[in-house]
Amino acid sequence: MALGQTMGAPPGPFAPYGAPAVSAPGGQMDGEGAARMLASRGFTNISVVRRRGPTLLLEANGPRGERVQVVVDSRSGAISGMKVIGFGNQRY
Repeated sequence: MALGQTMGAPPGPFAPYGAPAVSAPGGQMDGEGAARMLASRGFTNISVVRRRGPTLLLEANGPRGERVQVVVDSRSGAISGMKVIGFGNQRY
């Protein structure tokens, strides 16, 4: 890879996690906005766990059925972290 060249969005099953950020109107995304953004990427059964400053923590089922905790930056709308915590409605 050449210097300064970016890798772009991850391919295949990780694409919903690496899609471009969605800016929130008014400067900050709320929990409902984050849930809508995740739903537009194929996530289901979404719930907002908590907000700490500009960071939102949500739980959802990913597009492949994995249960995940997702960290969203409310200022940029980007997914800044993800952890698989189960499959379907079952937790590990």
